[in-house]
Amino acid sequence: MFGIAKSVIIIMVVASLSACSLPFLKKAPPEASGAEYFPPTKEEVAALDQFEEIRATIRVMDLGSITVQLMPEKAPVAVANFIKLAKANFYNGIKFHRVIKGFMIQTGDPNSKDSDSTDDGLGGPGYTFPAEIIPEESVVRGTLAMSSDSASTNNGSQFFIILTESAPWLEGRYTVFGRVTQGFQAADNVAMVPTDGSGRPLSDVVISSIVIDAVDANKWQDKVGEDLKNLEKNPASKNATGTTNQTTPKKNPLFDFGGIK
Repeated sequence: MFGIAKSVIIIMVVASLSACSLPFLKKAPPEASGAEYFPPTKEEVAALDQFEEIRATIRVMDLGSITVQLMPEKAPVAVANFIKLAKANFYNGIKFHRVIKGFMIQTGDPNSKDSDSTDDGLGGPGYTFPAEIIPEESVVRGTLAMSSDSASTNNGSQFFIILTESAPWLEGRYTVFGRVTQGFQAADNVAMVPTDGSGRPLSDVVISSIVIDAVDANKWQDKVGEDLKNLEKNPASKNATGTTNQTTPKKNPLFDFGGIK
C-alpha cells in the first residue's frame, strides 16, 4: 500500500514540474516594455568557457537572496540562456508560482507578472531550446534545474530549486544547471509561504532581480572586443538550436557583467 501511495506522489510531482511549461512555443511573454527575446547564439554559449566561475544571486522581495553557482560545463546552453534573460531584466517582477513545502520552489514564468493567476505556469520567453540532460547528475537539496516541456524535453525560462535532501526520481528528467551555495534560508522562506491546494502562494512572492557575477574575468577582456567585431560582421548568427536569426546582433549581453570581481 505504501509503495503505491509513494508512486502516485512521485508521478504527481514530476507532472507538476513539467506540465506547466507546455505552451512555450505558442505563447509569447506578456511585455510592458515590448522587448523581444531570443535563445543564446553559439558565440554566446562559447563565451562561457572564459570564466572560472559564474554565480547568480536571486533576490526575492522581503525574503532574502539565493546565490547559485552556475554549471556551464554541464549545461552551457541553459546557463547562457539564464544569464541572457537575467541581464535583460526578464526575471524582474516574476513570481514564484508553485511552492511545495519541503520539496521545491518554482518560478520563471512571465505570465505571473500580472494579477491574473489563471495562466501562471503556462508561459515562457517565446522560444524553447533542447534540454541538456545528464542521466547520472544527482538531484539533491540546492539543485537548480530547468522546468521543461514534458512532451519534447524543451526548456524555456522556468526553473525550480530542490529543497528536499534528495529527489532521485527526478534524475535524468530535467536540465540541472546550478547549485545553491548561499541563501538556503531565503529559499526555505519561500517554501514556507501559505499556498492553496495547487501549491500557488496565497500572497505574491516576487523576484526583484537576478544579478550575475563572474570570477577571474580579466583574462577574457581582449577576446570580448574580437567577439563583438566578429558578431557585427556576421548578422545572421546561428543560435544554439541550429536555426538562424536574421537580425543584426546587438551588444552581447553575456559580455558585460557590470561589477566583476
